[in-house]
Amino acid sequence: MHKIHVRLVISIMLMLGLLTTAPAAAVEGPSTVGPSITEDVGAGGSIFAEVTNLRVAFTTPIDGELSLEIVREDPVQGWGQLFTIVTAAPEASPEEPLQLDLWLSGPLANSNLVLLRDGMPVDWCDDPFNYGTSPDPCWFGYGGGPGLVTYGVLSSQPGTWTIGAISSACPSMLVPDAGFADTKDNVHERAIDCLTWWGVSGGADTTHFAPSQNVTRGQMAAFLSRLMETAYLWHPPLNYNFSDVGPRAAHRTAINQMAALGIINGYSDGTFRPDQPVTRGQMTTMLVNTYEHITGTELYSTGTPFSDIEGNVHAENIGKAVANGLILGRGGSLFDPNNSTTRGQTASVLSRVLDLLVLDYWVGLPLDM
Repeated sequence: MHKIHVRLVISIMLMLGLLTTAPAAAVEGPSTVGPSITEDVGAGGSIFAEVTNLRVAFTTPIDGELSLEIVREDPVQGWGQLFTIVTAAPEASPEEPLQLDLWLSGPLANSNLVLLRDGMPVDWCDDPFNYGTSPDPCWFGYGGGPGLVTYGVLSSQPGTWTIGAISSACPSMLVPDAGFADTKDNVHERAIDCLTWWGVSGGADTTHFAPSQNVTRGQMAAFLSRLMETAYLWHPPLNYNFSDVGPRAAHRTAINQMAALGIINGYSDGTFRPDQPVTRGQMTTMLVNTYEHITGTELYSTGTPFSDIEGNVHAENIGKAVANGLILGRGGSLFDPNNSTTRGQTASVLSRVLDLLVLDYWVGLPLDM
């Protein structure tokens, strides 16, 4: 029997309580530093450690000294519970890798999780029973129960692992600086970096984002088309014949796709007016339509406190967007539905839509982009 098969069987038996192990060092409560274990073990041997909501087994395919330490990290932006697992061991091989087994409970058991090794995202295994065909390192899920999920991690080398529950589409440590010269210290800088990372928005040129520039209706269609792609949705190859969106129009494909889906609309005279600034009311309806199309659910509304949207065609969708934290008013009791919106403001609103998709529908982060 292949050693990986053996370790998988042992892991599952441990999870089910069919094997007994030496007592694992445990730390309860809010303490930050967890246990640190070092032992000499034989081939196939394991060491164990745990903190609240996380138990770890570390297994080696060869004789040697294993070291395992768990640290519960302080909360950081975009993450819920966050743990660092420090491992040391003789280097193994892609054919006979080291293995971490992770038992996650509590909030971690029902969360969108990310695993890093030495700061780099870890990909899923193509086939955990044939590690040679998978990325090195890689991880896989293999079961669970009420309030419990379990993962295996295979790696030829030890390292420092970070596992955490994602609480945002833009978690720190993962979102790189987009490098735009005109967004430093801008109130929308984090959202702009995030949208660039997701591939939803690019710059006005290679070095500038132009955060104060108004967004046109055509540009908004392009943003929404790219956002749809992040949810792995196929765009229908349908043509919507707006009289002013010709074959060479900059955003022709996105406009036609979004119109075919009913996410955006044109005007009664058959035009779309792609170069006209999109209004806050129009943008809000487009965002709500996009979210509801992706998820197949309707956003709830609790009404709005705004005095300037009564009778407005976008009033219902403004109520939905405000109730779900997607957009804010302009101060006092005003929403200003007919005013334009800037590229920076649009980035912040789009990042909130991504937050909902990541948290409520587990849309995966763009870790391989």
